[in-house]
Amino acid sequence: MLDASGNPVYDADGKRVPVDYANRIYSAADEVQAYHKNINYGQPRSTQMTGMQIADYDTSSYKAAISTTVRSGTASVIEDGVLGTTGVSTVTEYFPHAPLDSGGYTTRSGNSLPLKRYIYQDKTIRNVVVKTGTNALFKNCTFEGVLYVDTAYSGPSVSLPSSYTSSAISTFLSTTKNYNNIRFENCTFNGVIVTNTPQALNSNWWMANNLYFTGEATFENRSSIQEATILAPHFNVNLGNTNPNASENNVLTGAIVGGIVDVRGNAQIYGTIISMADTSAYSSGYVTNIGVTLEDGGSETTEAGDVGVISITPDEDTMLPSGIKSPIIIKPDPKTYSETI
Repeated sequence: MLDASGNPVYDADGKRVPVDYANRIYSAADEVQAYHKNINYGQPRSTQMTGMQIADYDTSSYKAAISTTVRSGTASVIEDGVLGTTGVSTVTEYFPHAPLDSGGYTTRSGNSLPLKRYIYQDKTIRNVVVKTGTNALFKNCTFEGVLYVDTAYSGPSVSLPSSYTSSAISTFLSTTKNYNNIRFENCTFNGVIVTNTPQALNSNWWMANNLYFTGEATFENRSSIQEATILAPHFNVNLGNTNPNASENNVLTGAIVGGIVDVRGNAQIYGTIISMADTSAYSSGYVTNIGVTLEDGGSETTEAGDVGVISITPDEDTMLPSGIKSPIIIKPDPKTYSETI
């Protein structure tokens, strides 16, 4: 904690620095500074904090460690290769989609992005690359090792259909896509999810490069890769549905890195969330949200049923991706929180 003059209130041993308490001033300008023995507090303050820039990430080594052989997508166990699509059923979904009680994933919501999803159900998937444009739907799958989600390195090219007639949608879906919007429904993750690092957040990128976890998801990273459980720089990461069922719950152990990270419904997170994209220009819509409430200035929800309980418990023993070396300052802003009864 810093005083109004920017001086620390506690020393490195947690002891109070002597001050004249009679003249101490508390104000909205007060700051809270975290302390950890591995942080270099001599670093100058900067808006370019390590871990928040796409240049801080290079995930190519994760992909290089996986075979380039295409593996059958119809097998019950798919491992060490590129996820195949031959003979795999597909479904057309939209993102964003209508509420679950009004058509759900297969019904658009406004100017949505149509997606031809390859369906993988009841599979064990271990050390696999999902090639660009697969836009897969994984249902009741178990993931081990690394799931590498590929996409265009330069950033996605995202157009929308000229209209939403069946013929226009069919034509739109027949062309090759250079992005990956993946939906995971009721899946278990015993390893890590890693993505390519798209350099640009092009128009509509949040629709195209997306990791969308619906139903229940359990993350327990048992792999040798402990620096993150979801390492998805410049991807839109959505954990949980709006209007969740009361029984649905999401449990994640480890760090989450994304371009935008939304956590909704019921969730327990034991780790750290790093949301990279600068969304300060947007007052509502797809900006980072932990939980959803009506009229909060940023949530995606518009319905009173969007409720849930979310807990976030940092783990001081868990590594952070890229190694954040500069101090993190928390500045409270009372205007960012309100309640409506």
